[in-house]
Amino acid sequence: MSEQNGPDAAFDDAVVANSGQAFGANPFERLLLAIISAHPDQSGKTSKQRLDAAMKMLVGERATPHPEPGNRDDRALIWMGSERHIDKANRDMYALNLRLKPDRTVTPPRKPRSDLALAEEAADLFFGQENAEARHAIVNRLREKFSGSYARKQGKGHGVDFEATYIYRAVEHDYVQESLEAEALKRVCDELAEWGVATKL
Repeated sequence: MSEQNGPDAAFDDAVVANSGQAFGANPFERLLLAIISAHPDQSGKTSKQRLDAAMKMLVGERATPHPEPGNRDDRALIWMGSERHIDKANRDMYALNLRLKPDRTVTPPRKPRSDLALAEEAADLFFGQENAEARHAIVNRLREKFSGSYARKQGKGHGVDFEATYIYRAVEHDYVQESLEAEALKRVCDELAEWGVATKL
């Protein structure tokens, strides 16, 4: 994996490293990030760099690659994966219904949206940028990240199916597990607060 050079580099490395898998910070890493966020320092290091250093000291390995918490690109791209999955499922169900009952009138679904159309919708939904030039830049970035051309321009991600990765993450995400982990993390943070250790979730 290449050295991180900001959120976009960390984001692309995460997708490449975790293609075809669910990924993100594990509960222990999220706890460390909560402590790190509550204790800013003047070194200029990113939260990810500080997390990597803490993980190396505590468990002898780097943190799981993942986008910085709150990365809107990541949320927008997972949404695009979900919508692409829905479009394909509707198309396939329509074809199946026609095959099973050819004499029945079935309303055809809308044509699956292109990467560009999904990127435009995601840009408006997650960024709400009113400036046309800035919106255009966001749309292009999301479209290129979804297709993988964004990473491949930087020499990364060759052989990675980025679209399939975002679809997988959207479809296979376990919200129940996420909720249980979030609840447990809050309890740990509350306990740490009693011992005078500040956290920021």
